[in-house]
Formats: sequence, C-alpha cells, structure tokens
Amino acid sequence: MKIVKKVLLGIFMLLAFTSCSLLFPNSGPEVTTISTPAPFTRAQRSAYVEGATVGVEKAIRSKLLQRNWKVSSRATGNETFAIVFDQLNIDKYSDGGFISSTYYEYTGYVSIFDVRNNERLCVYNFTKESLGDLLEGIEKAVIEVEKSMR
Repeated sequence: MKIVKKVLLGIFMLLAFTSCSLLFPNSGPEVTTISTPAPFTRAQRSAYVEGATVGVEKAIRSKLLQRNWKVSSRATGNETFAIVFDQLNIDKYSDGGFISSTYYEYTGYVSIFDVRNNERLCVYNFTKESLGDLLEGIEKAVIEVEKSMR
C-alpha cells in the first residue's frame, strides 16, 4: 500500500510540475532581431544610451559593464552602438501596507542601432515590466549583437 501511495504521489507531482511549465511557456523577454551587425572587435564594444531616465540608464550601464562594454550617457562619436528608448513610460505604485513600498512598472520599446551605418539591429517591446525584467531584455538584445563579434 505504501508503494502505491508513493507512485501515485510521484505521478501527481510530475503532472503538477508539467502543468505549471505549460502555464508559463515563454516567460523570458522576446527580442525581435531585425538585422545583424557588421563584424566588430572586442575593443569596439561601446554604446550610448538615449531616451532613458537617469535610474534606468545607470542600471543599464552597470549591467553592460559586467559584460565588459563601455557605456556613455550621450553620443561622443566613439561609440559603435546606440541603445535608444523610442518610448518609455513609468507607472509608480505604492503599497499601503504596514511598511510602505513603491513599485515601478515600465512600458515601451527600446532599439539597438549600429551607429557605423545607422541600421536598426534589435527591438525589445516591454509591457508592465519591472526594472530587472527590462534589463534582462536589453541584455538578451546585447547578446544577440555580440554574436557578430570577431
């Protein structure tokens, strides 16, 4: 009887885990690749951020510095790529609980351009994302761009 209970419990757990994975089939950010950049070297891994708030820009800079990118807040002419927020809307929510917390949700879309030939490489549309999810989508787009690195 104990063996039957363990087998049934195992089957139940297997079904529970598979059904949960079916609920969230595509939980990662979706980045649309428009074109591939011309090959570039490691020394050319530089970008500037345009159209972002100061907090979002600092978070992007921190994330890309971890990937050994040079990031500036404006175009100086030495950058190879541009991260342009074509639209960025921020909704602020406050939790009225015992300890008040503030949450931000970001909506809009960001594009990555190759500054050398003014070509759009990737677009990331985001709706009601946290800052962490927004950074994850930008990092995924940068990884797509890095595939052309020599």
